[in-house]
Amino acid sequence: MAESFKESVKKIVIKYKIFKILPISWIIALIRWFPRYVRYNFDYFTKSKKLADNRFKCDWFLRFPCLNDATSGTGFDAHYIYHTAWAARMVIRLNPEYHVDISSSLYFACILSAAVPVRFYDYRPADIKLSGLKPGSADLLKLGFDDNSIKSLSCMHVMEHIGLGRYGDPFDPKGDLTGISELKRVLAP
Repeated sequence: MAESFKESVKKIVIKYKIFKILPISWIIALIRWFPRYVRYNFDYFTKSKKLADNRFKCDWFLRFPCLNDATSGTGFDAHYIYHTAWAARMVIRLNPEYHVDISSSLYFACILSAAVPVRFYDYRPADIKLSGLKPGSADLLKLGFDDNSIKSLSCMHVMEHIGLGRYGDPFDPKGDLTGISELKRVLAP
């Protein structure tokens, strides 16, 4: 039985002690990447010279080849796509006067703002100007909203980051629990 590509590379790496220089996963990636790089360079040099207007003439070191984009389909992370699509559909169906989003995806808030006015709050406010979107600053550990005041609220993929100090917020080992309590406090029945 033929061994897999990955197993073949591992044997070579171990035999020649390449692992002391680079991790095996990097070596495998480089081996897979190299033919794409050769093809890119071939296309660049042969096809760009055929253009009379020199549109692609640029300094060699200013190029940024994206070698992993030539796939048979458009890839996406289902973990992040489906829940925001579902949330947008729910908000649009409810058609609130406005929707409040606390630190979820800015893309979600921007797209949703085309259908429903959105107030997007983050610990680090977004400097964005877009009709239907009102950005602002908020700390999920102490939200500046009255109790039971928000009728339409989202906060997706945020709790696992609260209290880690990653975004300039204070370190708080119970940040997730405090954040959940704050969301419950401000959400209208």
